[in-house]
Amino acid sequence: MNQAVKRVLVTAVAAAGFACAIPATSAYATNITYCGDWMLPPQNDLAWVETGDGNRMCFANAGSLNVSFNGVTKLHSGNNTVRFSYYIEENNYYHELTVSSWQEVTIGWGLHAHVYEVLVCGGPTECPVF
Repeated sequence: MNQAVKRVLVTAVAAAGFACAIPATSAYATNITYCGDWMLPPQNDLAWVETGDGNRMCFANAGSLNVSFNGVTKLHSGNNTVRFSYYIEENNYYHELTVSSWQEVTIGWGLHAHVYEVLVCGGPTECPVF
């Protein structure tokens, strides 16, 4: 057998062996989900952010999600621990806030936050509460 063909076959077998030896892992990703509508109460078991005019964006599943929400005045954790990364729009103060399950935080003093990342903790994604 030609030396080049042997080399290709050995490489292919080795690659297949590595592919089988490395276990597949689950992907953990937070996603934006339906919050409910004006006729039904909101789903409080979901994590959400709320703007000053009452608009909500809800999140489900453990993992991290880069977002861009302006004018946020409330943060809610639902049935998970959630880390919100944001800055205050009025003074550019950057902050990460970890909120325990079933807690709601209001951004006070008439300030508004720009939320840029949401990390819903649970399962393999853990975030400590400080």
